[in-house]
Amino acid sequence: PAAQAVLTGNYYNPHPDDAMEDLFNEIADTWTRTNKTPISTIITRQDWQAYWIKADERTSSSASGLHFGHCKAATSSKYLSHYRAAKTTVALTLGSPFDRWKRGVTVMLEKERGVNLVSKLRAILLMEADFNAANKMIFGNRMLSSVRANSLMPEEIFSEKGCTAVDGTLAKVLFYDISRQFRKPAAIASVDASNCFDRICHAMTSLVFKSVGVPQSAVTAMLGAIAEMKFFLRTAFGDSEQFAGGGIEYKTRGMCQGNGAAPAASGVVSITILKAHNRRHSGASFLCPISATRKNVAGILFVDDTDLMHIDMTKPTLDTDIHYKMEASIHNWGRLLLATGGALKREKCSYTLISYAGDANSNWHYYDYSENDDFRMRVPAQDGRHQYIDHHPVSYAQKTLGILTSPNGSNRHSCSTCVTENVSRGSSKTTQLAEYANTVLATSRIRTRIQFRYLCGTLGGSEETLLQHPPFVRCQPQHSSQLPPITRGVLWGGAPTSGNRSNN
Repeated sequence: PAAQAVLTGNYYNPHPDDAMEDLFNEIADTWTRTNKTPISTIITRQDWQAYWIKADERTSSSASGLHFGHCKAATSSKYLSHYRAAKTTVALTLGSPFDRWKRGVTVMLEKERGVNLVSKLRAILLMEADFNAANKMIFGNRMLSSVRANSLMPEEIFSEKGCTAVDGTLAKVLFYDISRQFRKPAAIASVDASNCFDRICHAMTSLVFKSVGVPQSAVTAMLGAIAEMKFFLRTAFGDSEQFAGGGIEYKTRGMCQGNGAAPAASGVVSITILKAHNRRHSGASFLCPISATRKNVAGILFVDDTDLMHIDMTKPTLDTDIHYKMEASIHNWGRLLLATGGALKREKCSYTLISYAGDANSNWHYYDYSENDDFRMRVPAQDGRHQYIDHHPVSYAQKTLGILTSPNGSNRHSCSTCVTENVSRGSSKTTQLAEYANTVLATSRIRTRIQFRYLCGTLGGSEETLLQHPPFVRCQPQHSSQLPPITRGVLWGGAPTSGNRSNN
């Protein structure tokens, strides 16, 4: 009854909380916009076969031993496919997960190549193959399709289908360019969430799921299995016989790394937070000088990486106003994130205030507030306190979404990193490689890393020179004609020229 009251907008909160009220209002609004139409939980034989025929048999899964190979082989029989699809449909329709769905194997993977410290490893949970397949079908595909069909996907979400991290970084670079071209003070804050998938609150997530049309039975089947999950550990010595979790008193929360529904769950929760945030803060207000079109953009979101932006092109603004509104925006985002079970990771949070000053000759320069204590910034913590975050100057190159960018438009740090970390590493190892191996290295690793950075920046002459560093040349095959034309153009002395592109 309480959940239904939230969806209809009639819930009375005995413990009033502004963040919770904002989220409940957005959940009720979303439920209305989806026309209260539930998503189908029926998985047909054709759905099952279409999914598994594309699956990679080598994918690890299933503590029970019912791995990808079994499910993929069953697609050759319409009877076996119908049986497995019908069995999964029954579990989803009744909201009763199988006992084997409540068992998972944890595998520790390296975040950085060669760094095997436990604190630097990423824990991935290998769920049952059919359980994870059902999660992807219902939540990853059908739920997100409902979100798109009802125009609920905001343009600030760059983890959406058809977008990449490059698009998010490019949007941030364009934000810097607009501020620089108009000499308008602005601010950008990196407010990344801590343990994104592992901190999602089941109660709030279930309400968000239902608001976008997921039936209660499917929600119960997935979240119920996660709440009672038994975590086994896989090492080089094999799988452990003992497990963690699975208790009655203590229930597991979060969505589990490796769950096919985790990215979709994080996405719809982020949409709800973003909509609630936009009702109180406009973010970056852009004004087209020709058509006078106005557009507000709150920030750039890519899974757990969030950049909040603020600029106001509609009226003159002071640096103090930008700082005050940016601080209010960060506080509002942090409290909404806390209400959903998340939290900001102070070590990964920072902000930059972009300000300009000029002289009598119309020469301008950036004004640096990074050492001014009056312009410090704080983020809300889980214990109710507020913690100060780093304030970087505009020349500071920060790595977000895999690329180093700085508000002053310089890409030298990114190009230097590309040379020192990637190319020099490859060049020291390629002297003993065969000609074919050299070609593979050039067309895959080096080429991809250069193009990834180049798509998000503007290169000046000195920066293009970095891309013609000797390690690139030493990695060049003797017969460069074997490479695609675009590879020869980018790698071997032909990095695209900057032309009329300028940082000024």
